[in-house]
Amino acid sequence: MKIIYALFLALLFISQPTFSADTESTKPNDYTLADERAKNAPEFDDMPDLVKYLIQPFRGDEKLKARVIFMWIVTHVQYDAYKADNISKRNNHQKGFLKKNDPYLSRLGVCDDIATLFMKMASRAHLNSEKIVGYAGDNITPQTALQSLHSWNAVKIKGKWYLLDATWAMEGKYIFDQTYQKQRDYKKMLAERQKHPEKIDLGNRSVNEYWFLTPPEKMIKTHFPHSEKWQLLKKPVSLKKIWKENQKKNEKK
Repeated sequence: MKIIYALFLALLFISQPTFSADTESTKPNDYTLADERAKNAPEFDDMPDLVKYLIQPFRGDEKLKARVIFMWIVTHVQYDAYKADNISKRNNHQKGFLKKNDPYLSRLGVCDDIATLFMKMASRAHLNSEKIVGYAGDNITPQTALQSLHSWNAVKIKGKWYLLDATWAMEGKYIFDQTYQKQRDYKKMLAERQKHPEKIDLGNRSVNEYWFLTPPEKMIKTHFPHSEKWQLLKKPVSLKKIWKENQKKNEKK
């Protein structure tokens, strides 16, 4: 039982950014101020101080508070493909990689780290949010679902739940995959990033708008939560049904 649980934890961390072909833009004009504030935010030693700064102009607007936090994460945090790859291989460094990492300080994390960060920042902004765990991918099958474990978020805005995925929204230079021969070198890199986040080179980054407040009927095509309630659909569907629909879609291509 312990072996199965350990494998589940490892797989949970390895879902890397994968993008659906159906990604039309959903960005309305009223996100401009929130986006600029997020992208150009100054450095803060403490996350609560950053959140306070980010939401200051948007205290009465839950959607804009969610947006500014989402945008800060997407433009300031990188997906740690190196960590994910080493966990997936279950190599000798696994225990070290499974230790908790603060993505706010290191600006580095896998999907579970990123979803947890959104939830913590949302809480500081007095937003009700949840981390959702499930399967994600363009062609999830009942047989391969365990290889597609992923984490994303739900946030409540004006009494209604909405879905978002900050990890999949990352584009441009969003993956950190530098090779380290020894675990201590990786830890040294993390320590340096946490000490000097202002020196982290994030390159030119863009955002895939599709993954902010994605409609449930579209999200379910690529994101299948373990808990049925987080489908946010009036009539929940089965993984088998989603798989068959994706199969038909692929056959038409």
